[in-house]
Amino acid sequence: MYTGLGIIGLILIAIFASREQNYSENTELMLSPQKGDIYEIRLPDQQYTIYKVDKVEGNTVYFFENEYMTDRLSGIEELSQKPFTTESYPVMKTDLKVMLENREIMDIERPE
Repeated sequence: MYTGLGIIGLILIAIFASREQNYSENTELMLSPQKGDIYEIRLPDQQYTIYKVDKVEGNTVYFFENEYMTDRLSGIEELSQKPFTTESYPVMKTDLKVMLENREIMDIERPE
């Protein structure tokens, strides 16, 4: 009778642990950004896009913004095939930290 509740509890714990591990990995990647890193960004009004690191100078990270956005979380992967802006713009690492804490940065991927 209580087995179902136990299984649901374990699933919830696993989901929470996975989210925290992903947050920790993203924090590490954000603290040492590299050219080519891809940041998945949550915009207002349930819109999503991606940013690509152009260069890093001191405490400033320069990003190319994808020219497209999507209203589906599953559509983010398709954006990597779309063009990015030709001019990069600066973002301070402290601002990136705030964006990560506010869950505006959903994931960071480093190409291998």
